[in-house]
Amino acid sequence: MTTVLLTDRAWPDDWVEREVLESAGLRLVAGGRIRPTPRRSTRSWPSPSLRRILTCWAQVSATAIESCAALEVIARMGVGLDNIDVAHATSRGMLVTNVPDY
Repeated sequence: MTTVLLTDRAWPDDWVEREVLESAGLRLVAGGRIRPTPRRSTRSWPSPSLRRILTCWAQVSATAIESCAALEVIARMGVGLDNIDVAHATSRGMLVTNVPDY
C-alpha cells in the first residue's frame, strides 16, 4: 500500500484527507502537528516506503528527500514552493506541486 505523509496542517483534524486518500487505496500517516516551527522538517519522519508528501509549512529539505528512497511526489497544500527543495526533488525525477490559487 502506498504511504502518504501529511506533515502539518492549518485545520484541526485530518479526516477529509484521510477519507479521500483511503478511498483511493492509499495509507495516510499524519505528522501530528498543526503548524510546525520553522526548523521542523520531514527528516523527523524518514521512511523507505514513503511515496508521497503533503505539506503546508514544514520544510522538505534535500536531507528529507534523500531519507525517503521511494518518494515520488511532494505536494504543497498552499501557495508557493519556498519550503521545498524543488531543485533536489526535480533532479531525482519527482513531481512537485502546489495550489497557486489557494
